Formats: sequence, structure tokens, C-alpha cells
Amino acid sequence: MRLLTVGIAALIVTLTTCLYAGTLRHDKILDDTSYVFDNPLLATGKSFLYPISLTGFITDAHHRGLPTDLSVNFVLRPVSYASFFWNRVLNGSDTAGYRVVNTAIHVANALLLWLLAARLLAGRGAAGYWGGAAAALLFAVHPVMTESVTYITQRFESLATLFVLAAACVWTWQRRTAAAGGRPLLLAAQGIIAVLITLLAMLSKETGVVTPVLLVLAAWLALGEKCMDAIVAARGHLLCLPLLPLLLAAAVFICNSELSLTTYFNITNHPSAPLSPLHYAVSELPVWAAYLGVLLWPAHLRFDPLIPPLGSAWEPRLWIALLVCVALVAAGWIAWRRARASGGGVIFFGILWFFIALLPSSSIFPLPDLYAEHRSYLPSAGLFLALSAAFAWSWERLTQPRARRLMMAGAVACVTLLSVATLRRNDDLRDAVSLYRTVVAENPGHARAWLILGTELVRRNDLQAASECLEKALECPNPSPHVFINLGTVLLRQGHVARAFEVTMRGLEQFPDQPKLLHNAGLAHFLSNRALEAEKCLVRALQLAPAHWESALPLSHVYHSTKRPAEALNLLEQADRMRPLPEAEAKLLDELRQRASTATL
Repeated sequence: MRLLTVGIAALIVTLTTCLYAGTLRHDKILDDTSYVFDNPLLATGKSFLYPISLTGFITDAHHRGLPTDLSVNFVLRPVSYASFFWNRVLNGSDTAGYRVVNTAIHVANALLLWLLAARLLAGRGAAGYWGGAAAALLFAVHPVMTESVTYITQRFESLATLFVLAAACVWTWQRRTAAAGGRPLLLAAQGIIAVLITLLAMLSKETGVVTPVLLVLAAWLALGEKCMDAIVAARGHLLCLPLLPLLLAAAVFICNSELSLTTYFNITNHPSAPLSPLHYAVSELPVWAAYLGVLLWPAHLRFDPLIPPLGSAWEPRLWIALLVCVALVAAGWIAWRRARASGGGVIFFGILWFFIALLPSSSIFPLPDLYAEHRSYLPSAGLFLALSAAFAWSWERLTQPRARRLMMAGAVACVTLLSVATLRRNDDLRDAVSLYRTVVAENPGHARAWLILGTELVRRNDLQAASECLEKALECPNPSPHVFINLGTVLLRQGHVARAFEVTMRGLEQFPDQPKLLHNAGLAHFLSNRALEAEKCLVRALQLAPAHWESALPLSHVYHSTKRPAEALNLLEQADRMRPLPEAEAKLLDELRQRASTATL
């Protein structure tokens, strides 16, 4: 049996590695640049000392012109960012090293899923063994997982899942040891290890906050302990639950100078088309059903689909989704009540795992988008646990060798088909431009997709195509401030100053305190020889973001052109301390310093 176990584990490792080996040279996509490769917070390990001065860390990031989301994200997910930091130290900007780590995490998750299923189904003998192996293999090769593996930034999701599964494995080991009358010292060590891993899960991504609840359910439903006994046994884990809510509350207070339910629940809301927490939560119900659909039948996977929020409580998709979710929970409950001894509790536990794990990212905290496949990564582990129990139950009842062979053949066929789909899906994710050309072809009214495509084309220096895409984004409903910012920037680079000014002023009507819009407005004024108006905009931009280096440069030219050399010199020296100046500004700084020294003499 040990040799067989090694062989199956080797199959999982080898097959998964082969499926993702082709992604090592894929380009960076989407948030990979801003959150990882160009994230200034990862430039030094000193950022991880933020607990010493949380207020100073967040306010300093704001003064440097960084998005609030970047600093708050760093505060809430230090474990994941630590892994990115060491990748940057070892691999620099080479994406291959990052994807090797992502693939290794995914392989480890598949093996941990198998270990957890085997422990929960220990009483099922060979049936439980094969059920766990089949579920782990299907999890490893499923195409829905690609977004959490190939998309570098979504290591947040896979790393949190790694620690959730590891905590569950240690927890079930402890509960089995306790049931067998194990030594108190061993039980205490197991408990401490499980609590520490739980904290790692929580600080990898917010979804890890569900870990203590999942552990209680595992002991109660899957291992058959009494509910209160499970709660008492997990008291150390449950005491960790307030950590993330309190950390988030502190970050919200620092960012907004106030703490209320509105600011707390809307910290990640869409800037130009916000939804109320209740509206967002109800709109997520059809998305939950959609996640179930692509996990069961991944024939029509779409990256970043345009799913509108519900417009009415009577929309059929809401009630169909509600019926599907209730029916699935009811089926799990029936399995638990009628077949506890045959793995029914594991089925119910796995189904509840799916829905509970969706709550942090897909309920009352509105995000800019309703649907993202990577959010189903941790929840899917619960469904695969339920599948392992269902497989074991079927294996025990199909006593005919031929029936079992057919069952194994079906599993092999599923693994083969899913593997092919994963290879195709990984090819879709090779670079952001080809990926988002497909997205906008499917959804021409998708503003964010046009924005991302235009931004990626700017990185390729295809300014004409970029401006066309950003103009398309501007035509869509509720464009974000980044549409106005990026389009204005591209138009200025192309020399279309009048159009850039028009776009920027439209943006400022909706977002009057956006520093980068004020910067573009000031630059457009300066290029149109309106020095006074340029000064007002650029000064305001620097007031809102004192470390916005880009605004200091044109403002220094405004001061120089209006015969204020001392102010220009002071501003350029401040900018030079932030980062090296471009050639033109460096030359101006030298000239101003020489004049100042001559005047002093």
C-alpha cells in the first residue's frame, strides 16, 4: 500500500507539473505588475515592520501616491507578500520563478486534500483511499484552478488554501489522537501547530478567516463528535476570529479618519458604481451557482465575464440559483442524517465548506466585480472532499469488479478531459493582450476589460491602439477614474492636448479629488501655456498626494517659467530625494543650483 501511495502521489505531482510547465514563460498579466513586480512596498523588507507603526505605514503609502488598496492589501496579507518578496529577491522580474512556486503550492494543495480526505474517511478502508485519491487528482487537473496558479498574483488564494488544508489535516490528526487517548503533551503540541497554521491562513488572504469554523464542522459532522465538544476543542482557533475584522477596522479608520459600518463594508466597493452590501450579497447568489456550474461542467470558462448585478428581486436567475444552493445543502443534510457511518457527514461537511468559504469574498463586502474564478479555489476543496466521500460510498456499493473498473475508467476519462481543458486554459492566459481581446470580443460593453486592454497596449508602446481601447472604455457605463487617467495620459503622450484636457475635465467632474486627474489637467494647462491654471491643478495634486513625484516635475517648470527659481529649486530637490530625476529636470536642477550659489556669492 505504501508503494501504491507513493506512485499515486508521484502521478499527481508529475501530471500537475506537466500541465503548468508551459506557463513558466507566460507574460505578466493584470495585477501582477502593480501588486508584485512594480509594488514599491516589496522593494525592501522594512515594509514588513508595519505592525510597529500601522498608521505611519498606511499614511506614508498614501503620501507616496500609492492606491489605498495596495497598502491595506499588504497589511491584511503579509504572509503572501512575504512569499512574493522572496521571489523578487531570488528571481527579480523573471516570471518563471514565481510560477514554479505557484505550481508547487497547487501540487501541495492536491496532496493535502488527499491526506485530509483519507483521514476523514479512515473508516471506509480501500473505498476511502481511492475516493480521496480520485478527488485530489481531479482537483489538481481541473481548469478552474488555472486562474489561481498561472495568474501570479492569485497566489493569495492558493497559499491561503494551503494553510487551511494544512490546519484541517493537523486538526483531524489531533482529534483522532484525542479519541485514542493520546498523551496531553502531544495533543497540546498538535493544537498549537494547528492554531499557528490557522493564523498563517488568515494572514495569507481574508478567506482564511473561515478556518476555525471549518475545523469545528470537521470535528462535528465528519468525525462524529458532539457539536459543543468540537467548539470547546477549537476554542484556541475560535479566539483568532476577531484578528482580521479588527485589523481591517484599524486600516479603515486610518484611511478615512472615521470608522462606521458604511466605511467598513465599502472599503473595496466600485468607485463609480457602488452597490450596497445587501444588493451585492443578493447579486452573488447567481454567481455561487455559476461557480458550481463551472466546477461540475467546465465547458464554457470565461475570464472576467461581465455579470451585471441583479436589477430586481424577481429575476429568474436569482430564484434558480437559490433553488440550486438550497437543494445542494438539503442533499448534504440528508446524506448526513441517513448515512453518517458511510461518509454522509463528510459529504455534508464538504458542501458547507463550499458555501462558507465563499462568504468572505462573495457576500457583504462589495468588490468591483461580481465574478472571478479564483474565488472558487478554496471553496472547491470542500466540493472535492464531498466528491471523495460520494466516490467511496459508490465504490462500496458496486461490488462487481466490472462495475468498479467502469468507475475507474470514468475517473481516468474525466482526468484526461480536464487535463486537456487545463492546457487550453493556460494557453489563453499567456499574455494580457490576447486574453482581453477575447474578453472584449465577447463583452463589448465591458469597461474594465477595455481599460485593461488599453493599459496593456500602452506597456507595449502601441499608443494608437491603446487610445482606441480607452475611448471604448469611456463609452461604457460607469467608467472608473482610471479610464479618464489612462486615456488622458495616452493622449498627452500622443500630443492630443485638447482632447486630453476634455477627457480629464470630464473625469474631474466625477472625481474632483483624484490626484492623477489633477496632474493631467495641470500638464494639459501647462502645454497650452496656461501657467496659472496649471499651477493650481498641480499644487492641488501634490496637496492630495505629497509624494506624487510626477506632479512635482511640471510644477517646477511652471515656477521656472514664471520667474520663481527658489520655489522651482526647492521642489526639484524634494523630487530628487524621492527618485532620480529625468535628464531635462536634472539639467534644470543643476542650473538652478548654480544660479543660487552665484547669487549667494
